[in-house]
Amino acid sequence: MIIGRLLAGGVKLWLRSQLTGIDRLKVKINGKNQQIMTGYIPEIVIAANAATYQGISLSQVEMTGVNIRFNLTEILKAQPFKLLEPISVTTKVLLKESDLQASLASPLLLNGLTDFWYNLLRQADRTIAEDCQKPSITWQKFSLDTETLKLIGNIEDNQSLVGVISGLNLSNPQTLLLSPITILGLPELPTDSICELAIDLGSDVTISELKLQAHQLLLTGTITIFPPYADESLRN
Repeated sequence: MIIGRLLAGGVKLWLRSQLTGIDRLKVKINGKNQQIMTGYIPEIVIAANAATYQGISLSQVEMTGVNIRFNLTEILKAQPFKLLEPISVTTKVLLKESDLQASLASPLLLNGLTDFWYNLLRQADRTIAEDCQKPSITWQKFSLDTETLKLIGNIEDNQSLVGVISGLNLSNPQTLLLSPITILGLPELPTDSICELAIDLGSDVTISELKLQAHQLLLTGTITIFPPYADESLRN
């Protein structure tokens, strides 16, 4: 299918504009020429190794999207590939411990860790949470073990170390559950004040499998990808 191969090349070019540091990128488009020429792709399969998205490193990514409507007319005029409708994408992601370590400088991950730390402390003691928000924390090490993760950081004001040790599971397909939780470096915090923390991933994400193993995390599920500038009503 010549049209499919040409379109796959365009999708690769678009993906490389979104991702950096890709070692391997494969794109396969499944569909008949007459379908694709109407701006419809029945199925697209994407596989990438050692990709980075907004500073987040990913060792392996596999994605399969179906029933895709795209901007064929614009592509024929040498415009970039775009989605025209939301699509549900089956996704498998392998995150290694080294990926998380390399991603600690990413604003996307740092913002998430800041919110996580504050919400964790707020459950135990609001006063301590507010106090611990004032000094800046530099997160230094991310460790993954079988069913356990460990995060260590440094409080810049007094150079003291703080950390979190927790199990990681699914409460439901849209919610991560950290439990049991141990906070290190804050002796003023009651040791039994926090037992678990739920993190809502939102309605656009559904995780069917989570495997936390030594030095790596494997996630399988589906995500909804929206066209650029999609109307908010599409997300409801």
